[in-house]
Amino acid sequence: MKRIFDLSIIKSKFFIVMMIAIVAFHLMISFTVIRSNDTRIPVFSFERIVERNIYYARVLGSHVLKTEHGQIRLGHFSRITTGSGGGINIDRENFENGRVSHNLVIEGMTIPQNVSIFIDANAQILILDNYDQEIILSGISLGIRVLDFIRHVNEADMLVRFIPPDHITLADHTQIYFPLGVIGNWFLRSLFIYKKDGLWVIRDLTAVKRPSETEFTRYRSITFRPDWGEFIEGDLFE
Repeated sequence: MKRIFDLSIIKSKFFIVMMIAIVAFHLMISFTVIRSNDTRIPVFSFERIVERNIYYARVLGSHVLKTEHGQIRLGHFSRITTGSGGGINIDRENFENGRVSHNLVIEGMTIPQNVSIFIDANAQILILDNYDQEIILSGISLGIRVLDFIRHVNEADMLVRFIPPDHITLADHTQIYFPLGVIGNWFLRSLFIYKKDGLWVIRDLTAVKRPSETEFTRYRSITFRPDWGEFIEGDLFE
């Protein structure tokens, strides 16, 4: 009887030890280090146990990510999304609760704090969601939805998705109106910025009147110089 009792105790202890070992193992593999350019960032994530590609994680310690547009400061226990590809997505909630901050200035635009940012493993910003907040772009106030730096988008250096104002006047006094804005200014427009070529292109319906013209002409897309510069050409809307 005593022998059976001893075996029962041994089995119970073995089971407890095994459970502790399993929990310790899962805790151990929940910690990892991700890289953003030359910055090593320790993180903790239970989701990493079951999901390797993309998972939520908590940052351990404070870290500074240096991008070409400024710095992003990750505070202790800020919540990010990351994965095997090495990219980092920083949700808006981190800025709202004060765990993350930045001093980003993009193409002269001072970026508001409460945004969502996706950067790659080299700390290059790929997507910045601005949630329609007002930003001054070369003297024009726009409600900007998204800044997109993914180069496959028409090979532009940057795509700006914005809510158009009633109209914009270019440097040569060309007037640009946005016809759908009569119904509601929530209709987004797409501005493509080509740095090397020195061109800005709006690839959505516009109505344009040049200084020498008396009527507006509708275009599918228009091309003009940077910073709302001189009108170059347009693709007629037929």
